[in-house]
Amino acid sequence: MSKKHPHTITNKVSIIIVNYRSEEPLYACLKEMHTEKGFSHNIEIIIVNNGVGDINLFKKISKFPKVTLVEPDKNLGFAAGVNLGITATKNNLILLLNPDTLVKPSAINTLVSCLMENKAGIVGGINYNFKKEKHSTFVRKPNIFTYLFDYTNLRKIVPNDYFHKKHYYLDESPPTSKKIVGAVSGSFMLIERKVINQIGSFDERYFMYLEDVDYCLRAGKAGFKVLLCPKSIIKHVGGYSSKNKEKVNVGAWLESRRRYVFKNENLLINLIIQPIFLIDTVIIRILQQIKKNEKLFKLSSRAEPR
Repeated sequence: MSKKHPHTITNKVSIIIVNYRSEEPLYACLKEMHTEKGFSHNIEIIIVNNGVGDINLFKKISKFPKVTLVEPDKNLGFAAGVNLGITATKNNLILLLNPDTLVKPSAINTLVSCLMENKAGIVGGINYNFKKEKHSTFVRKPNIFTYLFDYTNLRKIVPNDYFHKKHYYLDESPPTSKKIVGAVSGSFMLIERKVINQIGSFDERYFMYLEDVDYCLRAGKAGFKVLLCPKSIIKHVGGYSSKNKEKVNVGAWLESRRRYVFKNENLLINLIIQPIFLIDTVIIRILQQIKKNEKLFKLSSRAEPR
């Protein structure tokens, strides 16, 4: 990082933002970037637009300098959106960034320095929401206990949420220096192009969720370091595109967990886990239908004449 210009990005970085009807936070994200002088140097911003909500605001977004717009003819999901964005990039360092974030040049410089100094392939930082609450943005490699007691409703029976905390490193003190981890979040992930050249692109069979864990796992197996850089911090709303109270696209999550285990685990673990996932999915769908019926009943009751 330059001592004369500490807020200037000193390495060429391509930022990929996959957007799905998130124009309001995306506009704020880009405005923050272009307000900071450091963003005018050595960067390009690729926006993959999976679906427009506010057309007028999106027109303003497309006029930002340093922005290249890529518009597929349908919602590709996150993994395929990232891959399409990668094809439009020019630089050796590729930063995946969610649209509902606010990031400063210093945070990107810190990630870049962490990657270069430690000869890592992938690095990620820390996300805080606007209430100053920390997001869980790094995980251990999932295992059978993760699948059973974190990825399903069996989590509710585990005392002290042990396996969830284990998966997200919440059983340890928060790291204050760089740390090799199983995976980092795709909401703020820096990748060196040689990783992509060697292991390929993101697996497009994941529409949303676990594609980042899957990719980091592949990178680790190929010999690349996957690092957390806790000194690189951004603000992140989280779950904006999902548009529901839980901030989760339930259908995409259910399919992604099934896909991840099928792809990355042996036959025995699949024979144990997949039937449990199926039962859990049926229960979730039944509960969703009950809630939907209750909501419809309440609405119809209000509409009845008094």
